[in-house]
Amino acid sequence: MVELTYMHYIYLAVIVVVIVLMILKHDVVVPCIVGLFVLGFCYSGFSVIGGAQAVFNGMMVAGADLFDIMLIIALMVAMLKAMERSDYIENMAALGLQLDNTSGEAYAELLNGQMETRLSIWG
Repeated sequence: MVELTYMHYIYLAVIVVVIVLMILKHDVVVPCIVGLFVLGFCYSGFSVIGGAQAVFNGMMVAGADLFDIMLIIALMVAMLKAMERSDYIENMAALGLQLDNTSGEAYAELLNGQMETRLSIWG
């Protein structure tokens, strides 16, 4: 049988506090950091340094997953800003208007090409 220690109860209390704060639509960042600190403090033998290390390590693990996402978002925003600074938008709109004047035969050829490709792949 599994024996629950005081660490389990601290973790459960932190989770309950976070859920209650989310229901009340309050910020949960500070309670999560405090809960992580308390868990690290208790796990390391009641060491303040151990609690700070737990917070730092938690931030590093979470950051490793989120840094890639933030980088992609930053690059997308940079590309959008670069397009706003010059006349890219007008040029793309003009190109779209030129392509829109094609007949329906181009669409039929495109669909036939896709159908042939799919039939050759899937038999």
